[in-house]
Amino acid sequence: MRVVAFHRVSTDKQGESGLGIEAQEQAIEHLCASQGWEIVSSHTETGVSGSAPLTDRTELLEAIASASVHQADALVVAKLDRLTRDPLVQMTLERALAKKGVRIVSAAGEGTGGDEPSEVLMRRILSAVAENEAALVSVRTK
Repeated sequence: MRVVAFHRVSTDKQGESGLGIEAQEQAIEHLCASQGWEIVSSHTETGVSGSAPLTDRTELLEAIASASVHQADALVVAKLDRLTRDPLVQMTLERALAKKGVRIVSAAGEGTGGDEPSEVLMRRILSAVAENEAALVSVRTK
């Protein structure tokens, strides 16, 4: 299986330290190695909130385009909240990628193994939790 890897950290400081990105890379590489998947492209977004609108997510958009260009089977993230913290965006991305024959896979599992009702439910619940966490972070920061 051919996959595109996507990593994201919210702050430039996290990106500079490399710790958040490095952990995500390791999780994705471990999953791909264990499954015999080939990473055909890798994209990293630094200093971008997971709740930012898609128009501000240039690396994510490039990763999606790369999936088409490389005829990838999946877009792999360490965890779903690295993709987005907006449930609507997550569902939109899932459907848009599915039309191209690409699925979203989380190295942490998170209901991305298939489209059985229980897995879809798990993805939706975790997406809502990620959205809530982003809102709580915003409140704490203010």
